[in-house]
Amino acid sequence: MSKSPELLAKYCDQLLRKSSKMPEESELEDMLTQVMVVFKYIEDKDVFSKFYTKMFSKRLISETSASEEAEVSLINKLKQMCGFEYTNRLSKMINDTQISKDSCAEFRDYLSNRNVDLGIDFNMLILSSGSWPALPTLKMHLPQKLNLAIEHFTSFYNSKHSGRKLTWVLSQSRGEMYAYGFGKKYVFTTVVCDLRFLTSYWKAMTTTTQMAVLLLFNDSVEYTVASLVTSLGMDKKTLSQVLASLVKNDVLKSSEGLDISSEAKDDVVLTLNHGYFNKKVKVDLSKMVLRSDPKQETEHVQKNVDEDRKSVINACIVRIMKTRKRISHSQLMTEVLQQLSARFKPSVEMVKRCIGQLIEKEYMRRDDAAREMYEYMA
Repeated sequence: MSKSPELLAKYCDQLLRKSSKMPEESELEDMLTQVMVVFKYIEDKDVFSKFYTKMFSKRLISETSASEEAEVSLINKLKQMCGFEYTNRLSKMINDTQISKDSCAEFRDYLSNRNVDLGIDFNMLILSSGSWPALPTLKMHLPQKLNLAIEHFTSFYNSKHSGRKLTWVLSQSRGEMYAYGFGKKYVFTTVVCDLRFLTSYWKAMTTTTQMAVLLLFNDSVEYTVASLVTSLGMDKKTLSQVLASLVKNDVLKSSEGLDISSEAKDDVVLTLNHGYFNKKVKVDLSKMVLRSDPKQETEHVQKNVDEDRKSVINACIVRIMKTRKRISHSQLMTEVLQQLSARFKPSVEMVKRCIGQLIEKEYMRRDDAAREMYEYMA
């Protein structure tokens, strides 16, 4: 697989993600126009779509898009070149974020009308499962305040949408939390929750898993890894990564070294580092979690692309056969390659395999009298 689609998608992500060196709107629009000049010559546009969609979803979930107008502008440019179907998922994802903002406002009114104070600033993003890339699931016991917020929102949502089911994607949740007692006022960067340690406080941006671990230290000065597994209801491998990130950030101390890529021993003891110091007042702990291997991500995308291509090729062959009823092998190959050229360049071998599979499934058959001819089977 060519690296060009992946590299172009990464360049787009770099342009559209918030940074300290963000260009002006007009300059960004010019750069996106230049992107489309390169995109025109990308053969595997489906590969670009896979990488771009995944990065786009991360920008929306983490709220790191530099400009919503620029995001929509590029989607429109892609739609103009490749058609509605090519950008349909991207448009639905943008729509989900807009609907979620409205839902958050309605939920606040819902709580106000019932005189309910959650004690935290709670926001949610409601994703349509068929439109977004698959997100990793995570099972764990949530802090009481978060559980209460989730229960109230679930009741609110069910009252508006009967027959729908909410699945909470905790692996993508994040928020801010305050902590008291590190000799200096800090801000760590999931939802605003109080961590009452001593007298002064810091505020942290954390993942939900990091937050759940830290909140436990309101109740005890130390925990073993085994006791944390029980208290949080998390699998040990995931918890080990979270603990290693907090130790590496110097927020926690451990009785022996923790490796973010391996499981911690059950008897390792974790304590709060009351001597924690950082020059910054607001600290982002969420960046220290384990990241996926880029090579594995690329291989995963390639596997998904291959599966998707088989489905697209099969649909294309059936569509042609349904129209033609009878067609030669060479003509069928030519028409399939022509029809799919706008999205990707399928290999001859892959098309042949798809033809064979459709013959096995009795969508089509070879003419016994002329083996180079195919006939459609209604």
